[in-house]
Amino acid sequence: SADMIAEILKMLQSTPAAGGKDFYALRNLDGTVSLMGSGWKDETVSWSGIRSIAVGRENFILGLRANGTVAAAGKSSYDRTGVGSWTNIVQVACGLNHSLGLRSDGTVVGCGWNYYGQRITETWAGVVYIAAGNNTSYGVLSSGRVIAVGDNSSGQCNVSEWRSVAAVSAGYMHAVGLKSDGTALACGANNSGQCNVSDWTSLIAIDSSPFLTVGLRADGTVLATGWDRAGEGRAVSGWKNI
Repeated sequence: SADMIAEILKMLQSTPAAGGKDFYALRNLDGTVSLMGSGWKDETVSWSGIRSIAVGRENFILGLRANGTVAAAGKSSYDRTGVGSWTNIVQVACGLNHSLGLRSDGTVVGCGWNYYGQRITETWAGVVYIAAGNNTSYGVLSSGRVIAVGDNSSGQCNVSEWRSVAAVSAGYMHAVGLKSDGTALACGANNSGQCNVSDWTSLIAIDSSPFLTVGLRADGTVLATGWDRAGEGRAVSGWKNI
């Protein structure tokens, strides 16, 4: 329903934590942000009024302020942190070397590397949620359809047939869609089983790492599929009351 989609978007657009290899960030309750892990190389930020954060896989971070502007820190290669002129932003997303910002009017801006056309989002309209994969960009439309641009070498942009989608999460070479009925869709590389979500139900949130997909159920339990070499999938599958 429309109410369920609105609630999901509210949850997902208030990201409290994000990270990658050897680094992560926490958005604190007072609107400040803490950078943790050796990957930041002792970098710190003195931000305030941050509503949500997104972290890129190449050690950079975006912070969305309550006034709709965006702060950036970390590695600035390819101008992926060139967000100083962005305004009226309601959500941010980071890929490997590019950044996206969703405006309140449903349009999408971007900066950073564009070799695969992952920043060709200027014509998008009616977008309510965005996600960024390694070299891909995704937009969920108010109609529940999904659009994508960028690298499609593993079929990770094959989302044109998806319907009734409320949100998308992107991994390294795959994408997962959360449908408004609590089920999930997936496309792209499946070498670790990260796309095996067809039997998932009662979902209220999804997330992806490069080779792992997790889903949060309405009863507070967590599902996981994909990469499990360090036991990360088995670990979260036992979580409750999330």
